[in-house]
Amino acid sequence: MAEPRSPFEILGVPPDVDDATLKRAYFTKVREHPPERDPAGFQEVRAAFEALRDPHHRQALAEQLGSAALPEALEALLAQAEKAEAARDLHTAIDRLREAVEEFPDAPLARAELARKLAAVQRTPEAIAVASQLARLRPDDVAAHVLLAQLHMSTYEYEPARAALAAARACGPTDRRPLFVEALMNAQMERWDEALATLDRALALPGERFVSNGEIIGRRVMIQLQRGVPEALEAEVERVTTSAASPEEKERAASILSFLSAFALREGKPALA
Repeated sequence: MAEPRSPFEILGVPPDVDDATLKRAYFTKVREHPPERDPAGFQEVRAAFEALRDPHHRQALAEQLGSAALPEALEALLAQAEKAEAARDLHTAIDRLREAVEEFPDAPLARAELARKLAAVQRTPEAIAVASQLARLRPDDVAAHVLLAQLHMSTYEYEPARAALAAARACGPTDRRPLFVEALMNAQMERWDEALATLDRALALPGERFVSNGEIIGRRVMIQLQRGVPEALEAEVERVTTSAASPEEKERAASILSFLSAFALREGKPALA
């Protein structure tokens, strides 16, 4: 019996894939496996994309695949938690993840997923405690500190959130995630100019492994709309298109603008798209 393929193999992308490349690969695979002709293939592609669309989960999966195989008992608990979540039974998923953390305290994926599930059921103080433990166990893990910051943000605890983001930046000075989350926090506080400046700092960093140019530009537009500047979309489109010189850059610009339209629709702003 053949071994099950990883989400990276299903979509044909490397473990360090960036957001923009991941989305292109997904839509390419959807065209190869349209739901009306190949529902099983489409479901496999869709499940793989859902597993990889969150950059923190994607990193954890990449690290997991790059290391030794997980113990069978841990794999079983994670699979049970995933199955319970798919059935919208988050409480059972939390129970299985708690078991995984208790039996395998050095498993970062189980601990991070437990924190997210606790937050999803409004048990944020517990989620913060779990994420804090993860950050202490993995002090050099950018994703662990970013997760802790996001949980503090959800309860408007900005000082500990800033401390967690500072730790994340120290771990990964060229990683866009801490700056992107800091921009979201500034926007949450209605500090619009700081939010936009922080996004520009993120955009200046090389690489799109976890946060794409399109996502940064899309967030810039949403912030401008939040502060009451609806003409921001036109300005951002101009900004993207005029910076494209070569055919490769034009193709990249088209990808960014396509993402921007999808982003606008997802955020409930269909007029933008």
